[in-house]
Amino acid sequence: MKANITHFSSLPSLLISIIAFVATLYLPAFLLPPSFHHESTSQPRPPRHPWMQTATVKEILQRCIHLPYHRINALKEFRRRGKIAQKTLYTLLASPSSPLRLRQEALIFLHQLHSPLTEQAALQLLSTRVDRIRHYAIQLLGQWGTKPSLQALFQLLERPKSLREKKLILASIHQIVRGNLLSLDKYSSQDLNALTLYWKNWWNTHKNQTLEKFYLEMLHSPDVRTQQQAVLLLSKIPNASKHFAQIWQNPQYPIPVRLKALKQLAKLGYNHAKSYLQKALHHPSPEIRCGAIPLFAQLAPQNANISPLIQLCQDPNWEVRYEAIQALRNRKFLQNPQPALLKALHDPHRQVRYAAAAALAKYQNPAGASVALQDLHIPHYRRQSIVLLREIFRQNFGLTPFTTPDELALIAKRWEQYLKNHFPQLFPHHQKE
Repeated sequence: MKANITHFSSLPSLLISIIAFVATLYLPAFLLPPSFHHESTSQPRPPRHPWMQTATVKEILQRCIHLPYHRINALKEFRRRGKIAQKTLYTLLASPSSPLRLRQEALIFLHQLHSPLTEQAALQLLSTRVDRIRHYAIQLLGQWGTKPSLQALFQLLERPKSLREKKLILASIHQIVRGNLLSLDKYSSQDLNALTLYWKNWWNTHKNQTLEKFYLEMLHSPDVRTQQQAVLLLSKIPNASKHFAQIWQNPQYPIPVRLKALKQLAKLGYNHAKSYLQKALHHPSPEIRCGAIPLFAQLAPQNANISPLIQLCQDPNWEVRYEAIQALRNRKFLQNPQPALLKALHDPHRQVRYAAAAALAKYQNPAGASVALQDLHIPHYRRQSIVLLREIFRQNFGLTPFTTPDELALIAKRWEQYLKNHFPQLFPHHQKE
């Protein structure tokens, strides 16, 4: 019984100790301002370093070089010190005895502090031999530069270290002239004329090399349309035929890109592209043969040997046969292709037969009318067969927009007589009579 009394007497002290422990955990959080809770939940606050308050500017810069995560607190410290810190940073930067890395760090802080001494500091680093630091200074002059910076950049433009540096200088000059830091009327017309003239001369000298390199990089894009556009843009570069030949002969490029290069080669002339076109007409790929046929028919002279086109009228692929017949229809050559076209009238594919009939009409051969008359009783192909008959009629009987009504009546009688003689099945009443 005594042990139980001792147990209940210690219960209040236990509750008091638990409440005190919970209060030590949560009470300080309630005493802090609400802004502290918002900042702590959104982004961790960088730790404070009391040593910065007593350290010199040079010591802080050296620490930031080796430990870059100190830059946030260093920037706050420099802002707290104000113009004194800015002047000290500029003094360290302008001193030739200061390490180059330290001078660059000082320029970075002057730019982040939006100090008016940034332009003078960047001008101090234009003569350094380290490309990375010099290029950074050139870019800062484009943002902070005034007329002295423009003159210094013009002088640097006469002796750039590399093509990339020349581009940075031109971009900074353009940014200074067109920027909002100064109005254009504060610059002399001589400076602006010098900028325009130098840019034109530089572009005329280097544009072909620069664009050619850029277009060749576009050819490595996985997008076929981008590669085709690169081939088209390469045609504007002088002496680009070597690139077209390489693209055409490289089987790694997609077929549409190779055909685009072959088309650009064809624009250089028949004699230049003759060997490429003849190889393309015998290529294993039907798509390449189809793409090469119209190019060959367009460029070949009238007395050219069109035996490859005639042979393609019997190609295993019906699309190749159709393209070859269409090429013979669109262009007349001295060599007669009618025997091959007459064979094509019996092709198993309807489009090939119709193309052969229309091509024969160009040679004033009405033999293709039989192909159209066979389909007149089929509703789906009736319109197409009528169009083909009209084309044969126009080519064989001289129908033109200037034909008079009397001539038209005479032509109609000739056409009716031709049909009665060759296709009597169309005129059953005439047979009975």
